[in-house]
Amino acid sequence: MRIRTVLIGIGLAGNLLLALSLFFLFNYRDATQKEFANESLVSTYEAAWFQTLETSFDAISAWLPITGERGNYWDPENPIYPEEELSSPDDSYANPLIQFVTDKNIGEAGYLLDLMFEFDLDEGNLSFIKAYYPDGQRFIVLVRWIYLESMLVTPKRKMNTMRILMNFSLMQERDRGGFYKRS
Repeated sequence: MRIRTVLIGIGLAGNLLLALSLFFLFNYRDATQKEFANESLVSTYEAAWFQTLETSFDAISAWLPITGERGNYWDPENPIYPEEELSSPDDSYANPLIQFVTDKNIGEAGYLLDLMFEFDLDEGNLSFIKAYYPDGQRFIVLVRWIYLESMLVTPKRKMNTMRILMNFSLMQERDRGGFYKRS
């Protein structure tokens, strides 16, 4: 064989060996990165869930009756929002919220719940509020609009959801004679 052919063969074999080793190393590196990325994501998600859980319970526990810092809102004998002049001496309860829920006055109860939870919804401490009558019938849902918008990813989904919310709001308004209508 000629020297030139031997050198070309050695060069090709070297390049082939180099290509195979680089291919193996890149695959090994990708597998290792994916493994550590998955472990990192799991620990990050776990930490985020625990942090969210802790902060959510703090925000919700503030509204617990008796023990929460805002628990006085649920006391039937505590007149909340006296400046709104919502209760009268003829009412069974001094707390207008309890009276409105007992009387099934959706407009006034919704108005008070909106006042009560407005700060926590606006600050992002709570995402939504659902209120039920003692018999289990839901009468109001308050939603944090930023939370709602973040869930609507595509413009089509956003338009469909907004149309559904508008129809729902119009039906509620028709059924109860207007939003927060004072009786």
